[in-house]
Amino acid sequence: MSPVAVIALLVIVPIVVILLVAGIVLGPQVGRAGRWRPGDSWSDPDEWFGPDARQTEADQQASALVTLAKPGEMRPVNSAAESAATAPGVLGGARGRW
Repeated sequence: MSPVAVIALLVIVPIVVILLVAGIVLGPQVGRAGRWRPGDSWSDPDEWFGPDARQTEADQQASALVTLAKPGEMRPVNSAAESAATAPGVLGGARGRW
């Protein structure tokens, strides 16, 4: 083999392979949207994960019926306010269904 062929085989081919792999790995980042940085304004629309965070009329009525006991005060276990608060369709604690 000539010295030019050896240099091509041992130097140029590995460089081409490295550049090809780098292009495959870094190529998708070129078309990706920019990152948000702290202090920048948020321009994308809001996304909700899970149920809508806004209260419905039923949620507002149920929360109006629930009264908290003051320290040292006794309440009946099954008061009308508690049974209304646990009616079907009312969401439970931490926005879960109970």
